[in-house]
Amino acid sequence: MTLAVLVAAGCGSGDDTSIAPTVVTPPPSSAVPAPTPTVPPVPTALLPGTTGGDPVYPEPTSPPSEPIVTVPPVVSVAPTTEATASTMPGSSVPATGPVNTEPIAIQELVLGGAGIGSAALGTDPDAVVQYVTSLLGGNTADSGWVDPDTFGFCPGSSVRRVDWGVLSLLFADASDLATGRRHFIGWEYGRLGEIGDEPARLHTAGGVRLGSRVADVAAEFPEVSILEGDPELELPDQFYVDDSFSGWLSGVADDDFVTVMFGGFRCGG
Repeated sequence: MTLAVLVAAGCGSGDDTSIAPTVVTPPPSSAVPAPTPTVPPVPTALLPGTTGGDPVYPEPTSPPSEPIVTVPPVVSVAPTTEATASTMPGSSVPATGPVNTEPIAIQELVLGGAGIGSAALGTDPDAVVQYVTSLLGGNTADSGWVDPDTFGFCPGSSVRRVDWGVLSLLFADASDLATGRRHFIGWEYGRLGEIGDEPARLHTAGGVRLGSRVADVAAEFPEVSILEGDPELELPDQFYVDDSFSGWLSGVADDDFVTVMFGGFRCGG
């Protein structure tokens, strides 16, 4: 404890009546430590020698340290062309297969005996041309409406052929589908000796395309007939599914391949 001792100053002038206090600090050996208050333990069943009900925890005397947050490392995943969904039992997400990475024109313009893509045989010519143009761009040739014999004895009084590379669409004003109005009557895909030219890789619903093997055609169309050609008439070997779908082949063996495909009505040669 610090003791304050007031010592009277010597007499000075009569006007100086103040007495300056002097603080005297005793040596460390005489210091008296302050008593430490005793805090009884909180009654609780968790402390030895005490009793109580539910545990009572004293409030902390200092704020708790900030929690340590562990950030997981970022894992880079390479892109893939296959999308999958959860296959866990009870999952509401449907499973998906490989993602189709083909260009939209190839996905859309599926070749078939009833037309090409969404363009069905019998449709208005301008609508069909606009549809295919939206997928392939501008055509490479357009005959305009010409004499029906221009492309080999076509029916009606006028015909028109529009080309996008090795894909040709044929229009006429008469066919088994309609008479007296111009409409889409058929398509031809491929030219002899020009496999791989644009538009490349168009195919049927089952995947048959130019260059597909004869065995591939038979797998998609079990009813197909494989016919030998006539060299004297310059008629190539061919496959025939029905009157609306056929094509030319490089030969009749399983490993020979498709060179040209036809859909819809064909003008006679």
